[in-house]
Amino acid sequence: MEEIKGEMSLEDQPGTSSGNVVLSAEIKKKEYSWDINREMYHRELNLTNRIGWRGAHTSAEGFNQAFYGSRQAVEQLTEQFRHDKRGTSLNFNRVGDLLCSGCHQGEIVVWDWANQKRLYRHIPGPYGTIKGIKFLDSSAGLDIVCASEGSQVHRSLIPPSGGAVKSELLYTHDSVEELIVVPRSRYEVMTCGSHLKHFDIRTHVSTTLLRYGDETEQRHMPIFSIAHHPYAPEICIAGSDDVLRVYDKRNTSTFLAQKSPFRAEDTPFTWMCSVAYNHSGSEILVGYSHADIYLFNSRDWNADYLHRYEGRWNQSAGFSQFFGPKSEFVMTTNFGLYIIIWDRNTEAMIKQTSSKPISWIHALEPHPWLPVLASAEEEHAIKIWAPQGGTENGLDSMPKPS
Repeated sequence: MEEIKGEMSLEDQPGTSSGNVVLSAEIKKKEYSWDINREMYHRELNLTNRIGWRGAHTSAEGFNQAFYGSRQAVEQLTEQFRHDKRGTSLNFNRVGDLLCSGCHQGEIVVWDWANQKRLYRHIPGPYGTIKGIKFLDSSAGLDIVCASEGSQVHRSLIPPSGGAVKSELLYTHDSVEELIVVPRSRYEVMTCGSHLKHFDIRTHVSTTLLRYGDETEQRHMPIFSIAHHPYAPEICIAGSDDVLRVYDKRNTSTFLAQKSPFRAEDTPFTWMCSVAYNHSGSEILVGYSHADIYLFNSRDWNADYLHRYEGRWNQSAGFSQFFGPKSEFVMTTNFGLYIIIWDRNTEAMIKQTSSKPISWIHALEPHPWLPVLASAEEEHAIKIWAPQGGTENGLDSMPKPS
């Protein structure tokens, strides 16, 4: 096992403030577990299509997925091109050939990202910044839902003929923070903010599932993030405290489980910024402000956290999520300006992007089946990242002690 130790200084870092800031990161890297030369050789000889042969992958798709989940793919992520439109939220469609984005002006744009071509642009409503945007899996054309800063959730239908875009207001929701589409359902939408709402497109009925806070004091707190289990009717939420709570969405009167990585006697001033399930729902990733990122086992709430990802410049706001077909990696933003990626199992920091000019990153969106990453930035563009030769991982450019 190779060990690399590095330290980071606050010098020359924008937005630095005193407080709980991690000054050093110990990075432990294992040897590469995927040999691209061997796998290419096996693929050329069609050995990868022999089921069970040497434990290899059984199809070209399997080869692609294995590369997507490899350390080489992550270390080689390089900015390929930019779409000249500032973005606040992103989403790939299920096939992965289209990317939709929302922006500050309340506009949604659909991109043929690989050909660097803008296909459609539309303003669904009169109110401001798009806070969340998602494709619906529909056979009637391009079906998109978005939540705006003006407390409105719209649905926009772009017909396959290329005719006029049809938009409708689905429901209103105060102070929307995040929008999700329920996995394996193209009819259910959920939003969180001042409370948690569920909307069924088939019946056009919206339901308030949860108001988060201290009922004894009649004090409600905002919900910053929500995640839905990929298979079960289970949700977890990130509120304005440090306790992760999991609910059965069919009955949210009481939680199924709750967990905090901090002891009661030394709880830091922190709150949850984001939550995410892994590909199978067996793990939950929680990002904290002014603290580290933690991974929990969703099947054993009596156990301590599984992993802790350290070394980023902590910030008061941010988000964390998985990268890879089987959630092999964990990614977040550093100061909101750089992208950092860790190995999920070893906790090794293996990649930091460095692009100029730097700009605040609003969203990260992994491709559904390719080692491609999209980022939405405040000032400059929507960027597309993909592997491109070399082994430069960007860690050498991280700040060193003076």
